[in-house]
Amino acid sequence: MATDRFGSSHIVWRNGSQQIWYARIGPDFAVEVAPKAILTGKGSRDPKIAVDPWGNAHIVTVPFSADSQTFLTYMKVNRQGNAIITQSFVIFDTWPDRLEQIADPRYTWPSIAYDITKSRPVIIAEVHLTAQLPIDPLDPNSPKRFFFRDTITTVPIDAAGNPIRGERWEPYFEFAMDTDPADRAKYPDIAIDKNGVIHATWWHKEPDWSNGGVAYRTKLMPNWIELTGVRQVRNSATVGPEITVKDNGYADVAWTTYPAGKVIHQRVKDGAFVGGNTQVNGVNSSAKSPNIGSATGTVVSVWSDDLDGSHLWAARTVILDASQRIIQCAGTGNYGIDSRANGFFDIVWQDGRHPTPAIYYTTRRFTGPGPTSTPTRLASPTRTPTGPTLTPTKGPSPTPSPTTTLDLHIPRMELVQVVQNLNMIVPLVADKPGVMRAFVAVKAPANKYSGNIPARLFYSRGGGQIGPLLPNLNPGGFEAVQNPDREKLEHSFNFRLPIEAVRSGNTNITIEVNFPDPVTGKRAHEEYEYANNREARGYDFQVTAPRYRIAYYAVNQAIGGPAPPAGKPGDVIHQGDEMFRKAFPIAPSDVEYAYEGVIKWNKSVQSSSMEFIVYLRGRWQLAENASPFGARIKYNNQLVAWLPEMAVSFNGMSDPAWVTNPGGQGHVSFSNATVGVDDKTTKYKRTFLHEICHNHDRRHPAAGTIAWLRPNLDYGFDVEKGVVKYLFKAPPNGNYWDIMKPALPEYMAWMIPSTYIALVNSMPTFVKSMELAKSIRTSALMVSGMIYQNGTGKFFPTYQINYGTTPPGPDGECSLVLEDQAGKPLYASLFNPVFYNPDSESWVCPQTQDATDSIPPAFTAGFHEVMPAVQGLKHIVLRKGAKELDRQTVSLNDPTVTVLSPNGGEVWSGSREIRWDAYDADPGDLQKLSYTILYSADNKANWRTLETFYSNKSLWINTADLPGGTQCHVRVMVTDGINTSQDDSNGPFTTIGNPPLAIINAPPDKARFGTYELIQFIGKAVDLEERVFDEDLVWTSSLDGLIGKGPLVETVSLREGTHTVTLEVTDQDGFKDTASILIGIQKTWSLKGDLWRDGKLDYLDLLEFSNLWRGSSGKSLDADLDENGKVDARDLLILEDLLSRY
Repeated sequence: MATDRFGSSHIVWRNGSQQIWYARIGPDFAVEVAPKAILTGKGSRDPKIAVDPWGNAHIVTVPFSADSQTFLTYMKVNRQGNAIITQSFVIFDTWPDRLEQIADPRYTWPSIAYDITKSRPVIIAEVHLTAQLPIDPLDPNSPKRFFFRDTITTVPIDAAGNPIRGERWEPYFEFAMDTDPADRAKYPDIAIDKNGVIHATWWHKEPDWSNGGVAYRTKLMPNWIELTGVRQVRNSATVGPEITVKDNGYADVAWTTYPAGKVIHQRVKDGAFVGGNTQVNGVNSSAKSPNIGSATGTVVSVWSDDLDGSHLWAARTVILDASQRIIQCAGTGNYGIDSRANGFFDIVWQDGRHPTPAIYYTTRRFTGPGPTSTPTRLASPTRTPTGPTLTPTKGPSPTPSPTTTLDLHIPRMELVQVVQNLNMIVPLVADKPGVMRAFVAVKAPANKYSGNIPARLFYSRGGGQIGPLLPNLNPGGFEAVQNPDREKLEHSFNFRLPIEAVRSGNTNITIEVNFPDPVTGKRAHEEYEYANNREARGYDFQVTAPRYRIAYYAVNQAIGGPAPPAGKPGDVIHQGDEMFRKAFPIAPSDVEYAYEGVIKWNKSVQSSSMEFIVYLRGRWQLAENASPFGARIKYNNQLVAWLPEMAVSFNGMSDPAWVTNPGGQGHVSFSNATVGVDDKTTKYKRTFLHEICHNHDRRHPAAGTIAWLRPNLDYGFDVEKGVVKYLFKAPPNGNYWDIMKPALPEYMAWMIPSTYIALVNSMPTFVKSMELAKSIRTSALMVSGMIYQNGTGKFFPTYQINYGTTPPGPDGECSLVLEDQAGKPLYASLFNPVFYNPDSESWVCPQTQDATDSIPPAFTAGFHEVMPAVQGLKHIVLRKGAKELDRQTVSLNDPTVTVLSPNGGEVWSGSREIRWDAYDADPGDLQKLSYTILYSADNKANWRTLETFYSNKSLWINTADLPGGTQCHVRVMVTDGINTSQDDSNGPFTTIGNPPLAIINAPPDKARFGTYELIQFIGKAVDLEERVFDEDLVWTSSLDGLIGKGPLVETVSLREGTHTVTLEVTDQDGFKDTASILIGIQKTWSLKGDLWRDGKLDYLDLLEFSNLWRGSSGKSLDADLDENGKVDARDLLILEDLLSRY
């Protein structure tokens, strides 16, 4: 029986015809579902039941005949009492793994519980497996040997009623060869607490035990423990044990001793005993068939009494009421109990004395606070929990030998995400992958120690500790020395942290080394002192920005011929995002990419680089200005132009505050994608990040300064690859330099602490400044243009916009002056031009330059300011000193523009032409009109710039570069130099949507990992319509099926072999795209248990173990895996555990 949260009791039983029946009784004794057969014709028995929060029942049963118990049957019964799922299955489809089918599987005594944290039932069962394998694995016709596996196993059930075999857990197993072992573990029961932790209990008997006992284990415990202080538990299902769990973390287990007939209770919390065994029933009674249930503040046991006419009795287990007889003449059947939050407990039983055997039900409630006397306690259990609990503590250590001189300790722990310095002040960014480095040192007189030292990590975030995690970034082994070198990977245990450990807030991390083996209790190495083998630190992770959005264009140039292809939309992310994702201080999941289409640039970008930057700045500014105040604005932090086919010598350029945007942040850049053919010659990944860092006000540092040279103090770390970046050291060890060093090859670029810290500090300001720009909107002028070193200059067309103005420059050689009709200054902004040298990729400011330097006349400087549209404005004047370089004049009439097509109602796809007409009444202005064309797919809430500073009256576009939708609009802005007008499509039109683009950022293709190593899959979906959500990114493996969903998915459970990992992206319109990589899972540790000496663990090692155990080989002690000087069953247990984790 199980009672749901509505107070209804669900009852399931097997009738005389071997059918499974079900009924439900309401809290007022009303029959909600009349008794009915839900499984017929199968010959079933031993049903168990659990309920979910929605009041559905989940049932498990086995075939009636012992010869037929080769499978389990699961049923789900809805609130109407109908079995909506009936599914038969096996927990083990093969054994040993990857070998032939099981010869003789047997499943008995199942039980079931419901996991509310994952919304699924979990089944536990006693399982017996048999396999026959050839003695000579290379000769399948050779004589076969029998292998046996007896196990208590749990398995979750999915929504279709199928077992999720990849999440099997065995609280206990026994392995044997040739001779079937006697039953050691039987009659399991299961409970799952509110945190999703599985608690299991079962009848148990070791070979050297004279009688049976009761075992218990949770999924957080490395091994089972015995609960019985006195082993008097008969090998019978009618004597227990049964388990229940409570919200306060306690697990309560009840069983009956034989022949004494005592109902025994034991409470456990976090793997530790709470008190000892307690007798619940009276002294003069003989109990059997106990059961146990819990509600808020109450744990109740129920049993029958053979000395009292098999009457049914109950007692509150923990406060120990005098037991109460609640039913007379209950017979000798089975009993079920469950409790409610209001203190009532419901009981169901079989009355075997009735002329017609029947099922009966009642409900009771104990009243009063219970007795005040201290209950009589029985003998306490003799075994104590082994291995780590939720809160690992230092236990007593064995006394070292007087001759022991080894002493390991943990002098330093460092958490690194990108770079770390000696005093560990580099900020930690929330949700950004990181590595915990634990440096383990050896004290004198030893100089170093390179033995196999076990290490593990636990972490906690305000609750119980999670773990253990094993080090997974030590491919070259570990070496303890007196003074560990922070720049040597082999001098630290390195743990890749799961994303849950790096969430915003504080994380406490504990490291343990040379800890006792959970099976043998022995340590791997004898030390002089063990107290210093454990250290703990707290780390705080801060959110740097809630979102960082990068819009990007592909550029195709047409210089004296047809334009080369612009490249695929995803290539910029594949190539440029790698270093940005790793080194920039933001979580990978907080970076958004928006593909904006293709830019046609018919000039040499190298010779017109500054002009191209000013042009990009205009595109960014006009798109941001077009979104109305208060609308949902998809603010682009950065706009990147990507040049995939540029055969020039320089790499890229940006828009930092000191170049074109005095007083503000830079927002645009371009990068060259094809400078080289590999990491030693290409610079694109580095340039992509380098230019964005410029826009965050980071400059080229001067060589030889302290910002450059900090060897032996700073190091970088590539978390994805698990590689230390040796800063400022000569090859082959490193020679990595700061990302801001100009013209740096790809393979030498990384962050130094001062750059990373400055970027972290810039992020909150950057976010605030963009929010300010969205909120403070006034009538303004977007003024931009060029200054040349030969003393000339020019304006680009000025646009009137509504945007926050940039503060005026206080001083400088050049000036932008707003004048009235009489030439009187109304507003002025001063600045010093910064000239760009594309050959050296450097800026030169004449006012700060050495007088002996010369600047070639071809060098150019750009400017871009947002100035207030002051009353009375007639002229905008550009001056260098007193010399006027260019002038714009406000004409008498505003230009007009009319969008002709599309103008509402059209359905567009493929290549289409946007057309408009314009007019200006002022003489001469019609020929100098300049246009900006914008596009919106969401009814004018957000805009993207299709072209700016454009002179024609039509523009061909490809809808494959635009987001689709049914509320699309085109806007054309026109300026005669200052006066600005605009027109929109008269109504919305439709643009056919596009499929998303699936992009796998990490790991790289053909990456290799160790078994049980934490793997972080990072991916993105670029969808022009931006209708892809996290759950729409689905990761699968060709070997293991579903891995997970989302932009960042972690796993440690991929099996050995070569996996094709696929990311499938589905947008809200049903369009799909996939991307795939190959990864290899292989063993990276020294293979303990590899007795066959073939570099892997499999059934051949079991065969060899059998030979070594029988002494047929001179290497018999190779099988002494616990190193106690003999080969015995404990070594076999260790080998089986190694095989199960391999």
